[in-house]
Amino acid sequence: MRFRILLIALPCLALAAGCQKPASQTAPPSDTGTTGAKKSDSDTAPPPTTTPPEASAPRTPPPPPAEPDDASAVSQLEELKVLLTKNAAGNVERADAKNAELTDEQLPLFKGLPSLTSLSLENARVTNDGLKTLADLPQLKTLSLRRCSQLTDEGLIHVAALPNLEQLLLLYTRVTDAGMEHVAKLKKLRALDLRGCMQIGDGALEHIKACENLVDLKLRTYSITDAGLSHLANLKLRSFEIEDANQITSAGLAPLAGMTDLQRLNLMRTRIDDAGLEHFKNCTQLRDVRLRGTSITGSGLAALHGSKAALRYLDISETAFGSDSMSLLEPLTALETLEMWFATINDDDLAALAGMTKLRELNLEQCVGVTSAGMPHLAKLPSLEVLNLKQTRIRDEGLATLEAAPKLRSLDLSNTSVSDEAIEKFQTAKPDCQVKY
Repeated sequence: MRFRILLIALPCLALAAGCQKPASQTAPPSDTGTTGAKKSDSDTAPPPTTTPPEASAPRTPPPPPAEPDDASAVSQLEELKVLLTKNAAGNVERADAKNAELTDEQLPLFKGLPSLTSLSLENARVTNDGLKTLADLPQLKTLSLRRCSQLTDEGLIHVAALPNLEQLLLLYTRVTDAGMEHVAKLKKLRALDLRGCMQIGDGALEHIKACENLVDLKLRTYSITDAGLSHLANLKLRSFEIEDANQITSAGLAPLAGMTDLQRLNLMRTRIDDAGLEHFKNCTQLRDVRLRGTSITGSGLAALHGSKAALRYLDISETAFGSDSMSLLEPLTALETLEMWFATINDDDLAALAGMTKLRELNLEQCVGVTSAGMPHLAKLPSLEVLNLKQTRIRDEGLATLEAAPKLRSLDLSNTSVSDEAIEKFQTAKPDCQVKY
């Protein structure tokens, strides 16, 4: 009996094997066809409805809506002539009180601006005690206390409590080296401006070295020495300015040689010479270099050639720069502004500027070796817009040559021998060019 049932079942199984599967089959096909090639996503059937969907990644909840400003606080600040800038949501994000002459009494008004991230109290008559209000503004990223003449180190205790502060301007305040111990607690600080803080010296830099995220440091003081600069060696500065530091020499710049990310370098009125620039020969991103009033003669400019593709601004005014070094300017073809006030150069030297097709501003004030004969070189500069020839030896014929300068829009001829008639003719030929004489 069992044998007979088996004989009947075998044909039925064979018949079933030859039947085509219905189109509504829910089981997924194999990843490969008869050739073994992987099918594309568009050829793959959807997974069975009984298979649970893959769990999606948890979504980050949207930020809560910004708390609205206190309308009364906004109104009062505007009446005080505080300049307020609002964001797209209509909340104040920047406040500039430079022209408001604020006192401690008005500072609590800023607590009514929950979206405020930038606050300038420049010229405000606030005291150290008044700055306690900053504790209610933890969202601040930028704070300017420029020319707050009553600010001392004690006030910096309250500044140090701002956890998100990235930019701090303390220009022309009474802070000292000791106060920088509080500033060093600002772990997110990226920019610090201490220009005009004349009690700042080497001790301040010893504290500042703890600001590991600092990329922009500005100093203007007589008290910093070569030894003080050594504290900055491990900072990754992109902008460094130290002006009027008459104790800084070329040797003191050696610790800065590793700052290869530098884009702005200002050494105006320090005692550095050409050898000092050698410390920056490995910098390739310098965009702005200011050497006015230093002891360079020009030979050190070769150290800037590594940044020739980046350099846009160069100031070598009031130095001993002269004709012998003009050829070192030729590779700097990306320059847009060149300040050469009081340089010892002549007409022939101006030919070295021929390759500066992007040069927009040129200052040759008190370059007494420059005469009308040099003007053809300047007239050919295709992008030149602003030209200062004050106290040069240009005459009428030289001014006529400058009529060919295609984009010239500002020309200073003060204290030159150019006649009124020549100036009138020039202005007729170039009505869009403003002439000062």
